[in-house]
Amino acid sequence: MATNAITQAELNECDREPIHIPGAIQNHGLLFALTPDRWLVTHVSENIETDYGIPVSSVLGEPLASLIEEGQRERLGKILEDADCERANPIRIQVNLNNKALVFDGVTHRGESWLILEMENPRSPKEAGMPKRRAADNHFQLIQNSLAESAKLQGVESVTDLMAREIKRFTGFDRVMVYRFAEDFHGEVIAEARNDTLEPFFGLHYPATDIPKQARELYCRNRLRLLHQVDAEPVRIVAHPDAETKGPLDLSLSVLRSLSPIHIQYLKNMGVSATMTISLLDEGRLWGLIACHHYDGAKFVPYEMRSACSLYGAVMSSEIVSKQR
Repeated sequence: MATNAITQAELNECDREPIHIPGAIQNHGLLFALTPDRWLVTHVSENIETDYGIPVSSVLGEPLASLIEEGQRERLGKILEDADCERANPIRIQVNLNNKALVFDGVTHRGESWLILEMENPRSPKEAGMPKRRAADNHFQLIQNSLAESAKLQGVESVTDLMAREIKRFTGFDRVMVYRFAEDFHGEVIAEARNDTLEPFFGLHYPATDIPKQARELYCRNRLRLLHQVDAEPVRIVAHPDAETKGPLDLSLSVLRSLSPIHIQYLKNMGVSATMTISLLDEGRLWGLIACHHYDGAKFVPYEMRSACSLYGAVMSSEIVSKQR
């Protein structure tokens, strides 16, 4: 993958880039950091003002409940009180923004100092109430089909080829690759499913500098990452003055975390317009990745579908390791 405008010095700098504290998110959602006791807003993404007309200054330091539809406050409060609030994800939250009711998918996790609430996929209450296929069914069918097929297969390559085809079918990305790391963390594309018009990447090798150490560490902690639009401008996170003294907001587990500018340029050089990556682990060590690329504009994958893909990666990681051994 040619780096074009990216110099070797910039690649070396990648190893030191603090990608877990970018100070910004992607533009397709909102982020709030809250105090763990009263849920006062300590940080907010500034697109609450640019996209929804709510001044940042009117949100910081205020209780989150002031934005939530009254009938949902008690339910949300009980979820946020739960020590394992992530298990409730996604939380359907109706928010009143400038007298307009919108329903978001809320995604929560606990950081060291704050509770993080991210909200994406806004739609009207009517749209949110429309029936849809249950995420549990998606999980079941995706995983069941692959496990049944992989039982008939021999070797890692045949299983990873199945995985690439199944994830492409399930998500609709233009290209899906399975990328395996060597001991020195250079990588090889060992399976690929792609649209016929795309040149093949199967069999290509890439240096370890393509995915620097701190990025590999994040892949172990946060097993799925979506970049829904490569060309979109990142959205800055604004902190309350009292929160700034505690240091930058750690977004290691964020679903909206903005990516490294160097990595964004790398993707642009490849002509990629959106991407999703699923980690494949072997006893906590990064074995490889399922890398999904799109080339025709933005591609948003809803949280429930991403959860199915993340679970798929976890289950099929075990299958790969079993075949390998």
